[in-house]
Amino acid sequence: MNQLLIVFLTLSLAGCYGESSNTDQATAEGGAESSENTDTSEEADTSDGSDISEETDASEETDPLEETDPSEEPDPAEETDVSEETDPAEETDPATDVIDDESKLLWPIDCIPGESCSIGHADIDSDGLAFNCESPGYTGHEGTDISLYSWDQMDAGVDVYAAQSGRVLWAFDHPGAYDRCDANSTEEDCLPPNSNYYPDLDDGYAICTDAGDYCPADSGGDSCFWCFVGKNVVVIEHYNGDVFATRYDHFKSGSILVAAGDYVQRGEKIGEVGSAGSSTGPHLHFEVWGDDYYSLAEPFVGECGPNRTESLWGISVEPWAR
Repeated sequence: MNQLLIVFLTLSLAGCYGESSNTDQATAEGGAESSENTDTSEEADTSDGSDISEETDASEETDPLEETDPSEEPDPAEETDVSEETDPAEETDPATDVIDDESKLLWPIDCIPGESCSIGHADIDSDGLAFNCESPGYTGHEGTDISLYSWDQMDAGVDVYAAQSGRVLWAFDHPGAYDRCDANSTEEDCLPPNSNYYPDLDDGYAICTDAGDYCPADSGGDSCFWCFVGKNVVVIEHYNGDVFATRYDHFKSGSILVAAGDYVQRGEKIGEVGSAGSSTGPHLHFEVWGDDYYSLAEPFVGECGPNRTESLWGISVEPWAR
């Protein structure tokens, strides 16, 4: 059997930076009408001395203006006051409406960058630039690190969500593992394994899958295994949408709510943010696999990233907006 052992060590460091990210008028116009009355009582007398004014006194006739006085007719502006109609801007305000394309990815963590967390962007093409032409989390960063501001936030509990519906491929949770790793940690769970990588390894910060039909289509292999350095890790395979799978690392120990084979819904809580494994502080390492096993994809679209066509987020510009 041709066996290909594929091992990727993804250091999910948390060196991050914060990302910032009509008047309606109703006008009624009125026109003034003028009328001229011509008094004919002094125009002529009849030859027989009959005074026409006695027979027919024009001043006593009905004045047409009294029969129909335009000033007394209903004012069209009073019948339909445009200013009182419903303003379309009040029905649908583009500035406040957020459209979420549910066929794409949901923001996977309960925090807002710049308010309660910060972002270290990916650099999957290893050119030293994030999608927005700024510095990434670090050069070669394979995912998006979303970092909390404090250990207190982690202790209080910050939820992690499935970014898309699908089936859990792998879920590794170590309820007793040390999950407050940082750059100075000497705990065994925060350090590299004491051996080479092999299927089902569980040592130090490393965890490996079993060997199975997990090979990329173009690898030529028929049996592969994958290793992660986030200690507490979940990988979800997606059947709907634009991506093959998503990966979540560094969960708080004992917080993972799913197991391999479970089906999850987009937005379902799958655990809480921690700092287990190779980590420098409490954060979520979120990784997108585009069309196959470990086919890395950039969810954000930008001129300096590998994705320059269409955002993979359901809410394209600021995916955390709700």
